[in-house]
Amino acid sequence: MSPLVRVCLAIALLVAGCGAPAPAEPDRDAFDRGRVTLVGPGGERVEMAVYVADSPELWRRGLMGWESLPDGEGMLFAFDEDRDGGFWMKDTLLELTVAYADADGVVHETTDMAPCERSPCPTYVPDEEYRLALEVEQGTFEEVGLRPGWRIEHEQGG
Repeated sequence: MSPLVRVCLAIALLVAGCGAPAPAEPDRDAFDRGRVTLVGPGGERVEMAVYVADSPELWRRGLMGWESLPDGEGMLFAFDEDRDGGFWMKDTLLELTVAYADADGVVHETTDMAPCERSPCPTYVPDEEYRLALEVEQGTFEEVGLRPGWRIEHEQGG
């Protein structure tokens, strides 16, 4: 390959790479802060600080682009009515687990989710409708013992 062709090829690759948008820094201040209490069937109680996603814009944004969550914290997705669609991890950099809960906050399922930087990304659809979804870094629910049957109590502004 001639030096001119190599230079042209290098420039073409550089230009192509420059056209890709850089991942935006997450705007953590866009989310309200709150607290949840995870309540086990035996009366166990675990408090956790959360970022609250409670609007269509924040539901779409979620934890996209976040490189970390403070230890033991999560993101609570709070919906006005029952939902049956799933979550996907497009542009999400963290390994997460989501707990799906009904309108009473009772957790009926947890699912591990893998980061996905390029489409197509899998969608993680629960078996039942849900009203709340709590995302945490993988391993957090195991540490506190959360599993189906626990309840998520939510309080905004914590």
